[in-house]
Amino acid sequence: MSRASVRWWLLASVLIGAALAPLLVQGNSALEQYRRQNYESMQNLSELGRNRLTRNQEAFNALSPAEQQSMRELHGLLDLDARGNKVLTSTLDTYHDWVRTLEPYQREELQQTADPVRRMEVIRRILEENRERDMPFRFPLIGMESMQQMMETMEAKVRSRLSDEQRTTLDSLEGLPRYVKLMRYLRDAARAGIDQRAVSTLTPPELEEVLAQVSESRVKEVLARSGQEGHPGFGRNAWYYLVVGSLGYHIRDSRPQPNPELLEQRLAGLPVDKQDELLSLSPVDFYDELELLVVEEATPIRQQMVEDMQTLVPEEWRDRLKRGRSGPPGGGGPPPNGGRPPFLGGPGRPGDRNGGGRFDRDGERDGDRPPFGGRRPDGQRPPEPPPAAGEPPGAPPRGDNPPPIPADAN
Repeated sequence: MSRASVRWWLLASVLIGAALAPLLVQGNSALEQYRRQNYESMQNLSELGRNRLTRNQEAFNALSPAEQQSMRELHGLLDLDARGNKVLTSTLDTYHDWVRTLEPYQREELQQTADPVRRMEVIRRILEENRERDMPFRFPLIGMESMQQMMETMEAKVRSRLSDEQRTTLDSLEGLPRYVKLMRYLRDAARAGIDQRAVSTLTPPELEEVLAQVSESRVKEVLARSGQEGHPGFGRNAWYYLVVGSLGYHIRDSRPQPNPELLEQRLAGLPVDKQDELLSLSPVDFYDELELLVVEEATPIRQQMVEDMQTLVPEEWRDRLKRGRSGPPGGGGPPPNGGRPPFLGGPGRPGDRNGGGRFDRDGERDGDRPPFGGRRPDGQRPPEPPPAAGEPPGAPPRGDNPPPIPADAN
């Protein structure tokens, strides 16, 4: 190559470099800004969050090259979508909201199904199962105002049959803990009698007066029709199922929300394997389990209420609870604002965009679906023995002179 050609190439290289310099600087600047933002985000994490991030990195490094590349591509798509029309983000939010409406055992099954094709099959089956479950009967909710009036009437009817110790215990409680304790006294007294399937010692006239306090039309309809031939109700103990199911919902709905700092402290005090177990759950289940630990430890009265509530759960419902997680009847509510907790780099995706629950035709909020619906997970109704001859639907199998309530259920 001649000297003239060399000089020409050198001159061209200088000119091209000068032209590209702003672009190169801009590219480096954008990369540096991106790294700086990530660094600042990590600096703002708590020690617990940074430890979790380190374990996530170790888990990522353990993946195969193909799996790592798949994760990078997914992250890139979500990052691009977040700066665009957010179709993918909206789809994930919709899926997240739907998952919140499922039973714990259904969420667990989805989480354990990694194969996309298999997961679609599980989703279709869950949709069909829930559709069949909800079509013939929708579990109505007894509102707190009706519940209070029912329980006050019930206590007035049975108070003379309580022991001094039981009356003292009830007088030391108020609200939901008092209602649950009263129901336990009635249930235990009934089980101490001849009929082990009985749920209370209320006489038919007493029960009729208690149920007259209900104001929700759907509850009245179920109570009026339950036990009729061909009606998918709960049989003679319909009122008990409705009361226990509604109490479970109100217990869940009234659970206090610990602040993030308290949750972080409790999580940090758990063993690493327990932390990983909780953090592997969906955001809903993560908050539910962690809040349960904090709330029960801080409020012994509530913990006792939850234990009493567990004794009220009918036998035919317990298989359903065993297939899900441990915890109070009715499960837990959504995390505040949804998504990951703030101390782990949240806030994550927003919470339920449908307002935190649907409404029945009486306007009572019943959540995505009140706890303890009328069907077991296999889709079958709980078995109910037929009422005795001449016994009105909804009445317990007791005469007009019930036995005293035993005092061993404190």
